[in-house]
Amino acid sequence: MKIRKSFIALISIASFCLIPCGAQAANNVAKVGDVEYSTLQEAINQAQNITVVLIDDVTESVTIAQDKVITLDLGNYTITNVADKHTITNEGTLTITGNGTIDNVSHKKGALVNKGTVTLKSGTLTRSKEAGSSPTNSGGNSWYVVDNNGGSFIMEGGTIVNTSLYSSAVRNLEASFTMKGGNITNGFIALKNDDNGVIKMTGGTVSTTAAGGSAIQNWGNLTMTGGTLNAVSNAAALSTWSWSSAYDPVVTVISDDAILNGDVIMDYSGATATSAEMPSLTINGGTIKGNIEDRASSTIIVNAGTITGEISSAENGQIEIAPADYSKVESALKKVESLDEKLYTQESWAKLKKAVDAVTYDKTILEQDLVDSYAKAINEALDNLKLVADKNIENPSTADSILLYIIFGIISVCGLAFAGFRLTRQTN
Repeated sequence: MKIRKSFIALISIASFCLIPCGAQAANNVAKVGDVEYSTLQEAINQAQNITVVLIDDVTESVTIAQDKVITLDLGNYTITNVADKHTITNEGTLTITGNGTIDNVSHKKGALVNKGTVTLKSGTLTRSKEAGSSPTNSGGNSWYVVDNNGGSFIMEGGTIVNTSLYSSAVRNLEASFTMKGGNITNGFIALKNDDNGVIKMTGGTVSTTAAGGSAIQNWGNLTMTGGTLNAVSNAAALSTWSWSSAYDPVVTVISDDAILNGDVIMDYSGATATSAEMPSLTINGGTIKGNIEDRASSTIIVNAGTITGEISSAENGQIEIAPADYSKVESALKKVESLDEKLYTQESWAKLKKAVDAVTYDKTILEQDLVDSYAKAINEALDNLKLVADKNIENPSTADSILLYIIFGIISVCGLAFAGFRLTRQTN
């Protein structure tokens, strides 16, 4: 009986020991290769030039050291910050993949603060407890989702999303932000290019979802050759501001395949200013489906592109719009100059003359479609010209044919005569 009780006791003790051991294994949250770790920070500390894989939801705030080069695969899991701390602080080189989420739920803290280099390929960064309800009310819990503070951020995919009406979703402060893909969405400012910030946008979508917001607010240098900016009514697809000569000039260049679905606003924030401090906007292409409003006596240069709205400027502002390209029109007019009006019917010639007379040379590049229509109308009138059916007007091709027949006849007669002469000589 004692042996049986002792055996049962041993089994109970063994079972008791197995419970925490099993629970400990179940609490592992990340792995590097085949090795699992109970904290994400420990996995990061052990990794170098390799992928850290999240294998469970985790509440933790981590730092990636300056000498670290890692990929963080979020899987389908979520990282949430420890109270009053940023979720991820990166000082090294970090690539983010997977379909999971990096979240922050604390006031004045972000999902990601970057002072190194980050490449976002996929995943979602957000602030799920955001409470900012207006530009003057943080609600006690508001901040940037991403603070790119002196670092380099490359966005190839993924999503950065917030609902704040108080804070920007992304701040790019004295840093570099390259957007090739993905989506950034916020109620207020979606992407803020702060002092001395540089943004290069070739793809992706940035959207503001509330009145008074901006898809991009530029206080630095913005070059946009592709991608899309979206704004709801009474918001701006782009607002560009200047406020102090202590920082680099505020410059915006739009070109190529860039699309702005909304207005562009240019303004200045400060007590005094010179024209050199005002923001400048150069449009070398792209499409702006809205108005351009200069409130700060800025410089607007339009060399190409499509603008569906109006361009307006403050009293001392400068608007320079390139003249339209008339090369197609000039080519069509040269064809007209080579023709003889007498050869064509009055009706068809009158249509050609009407198309020619419609051409005016005061159009800008913003009216290029109208100028191209001039050339199209002239070419269509040329194609529809009809020759006069008058026997007194010799058809050059018919005259040439008659002359050939006469020459051929003469040659034929001469040939027969010569043949007869030879025959006579041979007979004699």
